[in-house]
Amino acid sequence: IFEAYQIRGQEHFEGLLTLVSSASGGTYALISFSLLRTPLTASNELKINKVFPINKTFQLTT
Repeated sequence: IFEAYQIRGQEHFEGLLTLVSSASGGTYALISFSLLRTPLTASNELKINKVFPINKTFQLTT
């Protein structure tokens, strides 16, 4: 899990990036989350923004 920041014009967005894999290790993804409040106190305070499928060499797949 990594903290992530994005700046669009004058707006600043805070979020999390997570790297996940399947139990068998053949499927990987990066998931971008928005924080509904900080500090987080529960998992329902996260919102999934985007899921990026990747391969084992970290290249985006479609």
